[in-house]
Amino acid sequence: MENPTRESDGYDAALFEQGFALYQNLITADAALASEYERSLVEFPSEEVGTDERSGHRARRLFEWFLFERDAECIGGLPVDALLECWWEEADEDLRALRSAYTESITGIFEILEGPVEGVLAARDLAGLTRLELIQPRGPASLLPGDLIVGRLFPVEGDLYLASPACQLFRSAELLAALIRDLNELRESRSRAVMRLSQVELERMFWGHTRVAGADSPQGHLGSSGPKDPVGELQEFLAQEGISEEVIQSWCRGLARSPQDAETLVCGVDDLVGQILDQLAFQTEMDLGRARALLLAAWPVLSAPDAGDATEDEVTGAVDISASLAEFDRDRAAGIDLETSFRELTRRLGLEDDDGDEDKEAPDFPGVVGAMIEEFLWETEQTLGPELRAEHEVLRLFGTYSANVGVFENLGHRDVLSFACFWIPESRQLKSGVEAKNLAAAMLEFTSWAASTQGVELLEEDLPECLAALQESLPRAVVANSLVERDETGSGELFEYLGVTQGALARIRDAQELEREVELDQPLLSQLTAGDLFRGYTGEDGAFVVACCYPPEAAKLRQSLA
Repeated sequence: MENPTRESDGYDAALFEQGFALYQNLITADAALASEYERSLVEFPSEEVGTDERSGHRARRLFEWFLFERDAECIGGLPVDALLECWWEEADEDLRALRSAYTESITGIFEILEGPVEGVLAARDLAGLTRLELIQPRGPASLLPGDLIVGRLFPVEGDLYLASPACQLFRSAELLAALIRDLNELRESRSRAVMRLSQVELERMFWGHTRVAGADSPQGHLGSSGPKDPVGELQEFLAQEGISEEVIQSWCRGLARSPQDAETLVCGVDDLVGQILDQLAFQTEMDLGRARALLLAAWPVLSAPDAGDATEDEVTGAVDISASLAEFDRDRAAGIDLETSFRELTRRLGLEDDDGDEDKEAPDFPGVVGAMIEEFLWETEQTLGPELRAEHEVLRLFGTYSANVGVFENLGHRDVLSFACFWIPESRQLKSGVEAKNLAAAMLEFTSWAASTQGVELLEEDLPECLAALQESLPRAVVANSLVERDETGSGELFEYLGVTQGALARIRDAQELEREVELDQPLLSQLTAGDLFRGYTGEDGAFVVACCYPPEAAKLRQSLA
């Protein structure tokens, strides 16, 4: 189905394009940004371009990705945010009213549900599971229920969204069914049902031609292509970014043992590549767009049937138990998931059971954590009264976080810490310090209850002490985050707050143990205590920006990559 010209009877799409062109002009006029844009072209998946129209659509999607999603090294953030002040100065009053359209755009796969009614379509985001209203694009035919719009949408008027002119329209029941199937399968392995697909991921799914191992990447109109030696370039890139050789090899082994499903349309979202990217995002400052591109290019090469990574011991049949266990430990330390690591360990030790049909895996029941929480709340009310139950009801957030966990016994202490120390601050689900204190107390009671009544031991290592400490530190983080503007882009790096100088400057330390002094607002400083962590960066104006605050217990999630 062809991509029509985007207009609407009820909305002046030309005004939006005028504001978009202003951003293009600002990037072109900035020599550093323009140069980085040219260098970034190789990171955007290539495609086979057959017409000038298709070339134009790809060029638009590429620029949208650079503007809205890719952190620019020369400015330390997203161009759309860094250039906003200049854009505002040059925009007229009508255009300024569209500011949020550029700063709050979303990408995804959107299914048409109803309409059009007065030029407005009802749609749903297949990955984000949200319903929205979309201005009917003008074209040769109206969109029908079941049609798909793939690409970027912009909020332009109330709750209405405008589709980018580079969006692609699809009318295929088979494609819709395949997408729903694959996305549902991803949710079954996730701790959260809601997902967000990036422009690069959409490009690979619908327009890219680099997913087949060994296939030549066709030249796009910008001359970009995939790496000639994807594994070598991946290893070199990670080594240059300070990742140890041992961790790099563990990741490569994990990718080799996890063949990419050729039938899966969504790659690199919640698979092993996604797990590696999550670690890199939290523990390093590297270019994640480049890392994702190299990982996805290397994956099919590493997992190809003829890749041949057998060791001499595996060829001769000898089994070194200590070496196998050490390999298992290295894989787990590198972030390879437990199932993959354990499967490889049993293979190395020669313990694989060929008669796999005899031992069936326990069935998964998504939502089991939420069910256990409801049982815990019921028992709390019966034994300790309705008031304490009411205080503990905030625990239902943990059920939301763990909605797709199918086996209660699969939960571990790291899941608890990830929820309390990272997800809660980033999601901004709690509105007060009182709620945060109640949550930490409820988590401590719930984990003790799980061990005593369900035999699920979540109190490993020093988790009880952490949860007790979180009753003081998590409220402080929640209040601190209420004082800073929410940043969902993941921009910045992790810092530790060390204290305040005599000149009322904040002393902070980065992951490389380098200390510096920055100016923070006094209300925020009053909430911070030495040892607290936060994500931050230096803005274009030189001011230090705090994006999200975390309790000091979050440091336990920072797995060493050395």
